Amino acid sequence: MSQFKTASLGFSCFSGPMTLHTGHRHNEVELVVFDRHPITLLYGGNEVTMPPGRLAVFWGVMPHLPLQVVPGTEGFGLRLPLPWLLEWNLPQTLTRRLLRLEVLADDSPHDLGRMKDWVQLAASGDAPRREIVLLEVQARLRRLAITSSGRSRRPGQQRRRDRSVSSAFDGMVEFIAARYMRDINVDDVAGAGGITRIHAMRVFRNAAGVTIHKYITQQRVCHAQQMLATTQIGMDEVSRQSGFSSLTRFYSSFKKVVGQSPAQYRRALRIGGTQERPGQGRRRRIS
Repeated sequence: MSQFKTASLGFSCFSGPMTLHTGHRHNEVELVVFDRHPITLLYGGNEVTMPPGRLAVFWGVMPHLPLQVVPGTEGFGLRLPLPWLLEWNLPQTLTRRLLRLEVLADDSPHDLGRMKDWVQLAASGDAPRREIVLLEVQARLRRLAITSSGRSRRPGQQRRRDRSVSSAFDGMVEFIAARYMRDINVDDVAGAGGITRIHAMRVFRNAAGVTIHKYITQQRVCHAQQMLATTQIGMDEVSRQSGFSSLTRFYSSFKKVVGQSPAQYRRALRIGGTQERPGQGRRRRIS
């Protein structure tokens, strides 16, 4: 079991005190429940408030960063490869919203205890217990598809940050979220924050844990992953619409961030990679 790793591969679990660590991204779908107090997460250019005891589910491909955490708040969660969820044939209302990079939230008095139990079973190293976790998670997601659909407003709903009270970092993040598909540079981002280039580079790295350039690249790769998962558009168009200046830069950046070429990534989503659904014979990679 890990304590809020900044990256994960395959099926993994985590628990422990929540802190204002640096922003991160991963390819898995994350299910998380926090105890005691709500936390506020920066997910792309939006704030997402997650109340305590409430299940939140989102695709971690979008860079995310805790903004407000009350000391002593603990989190418990799982990360699952997106192809597994696609193989489960979950209701399209749920998978479509996850692929649109929404943060789904649901209220159940049992989710905190249930998640703690899942984390314990998943961390046990016992394959049958981990299989139980996957089966129960699938059932919970099917219920989530029913209980979270049709709500016009829900706790955890995304909202655009208020520019009138935002800091320089907030302004820079908002600018990137709105413009990453265009040709932008560090000077443009610094101008959006109202500070000098050198100051902007320092502020951004201290707050997000990555450089401005790397964050922009992550946003573009995230957009490309979304397009590869939801469309059959050709690679040239995926590259262009994601904001890359050339196909070569797209391929290089994508493989560096994701660990696969764009074609391999799309193919893995289509066939579920080398992973099999619960109850089938192949072994899953579990970290």
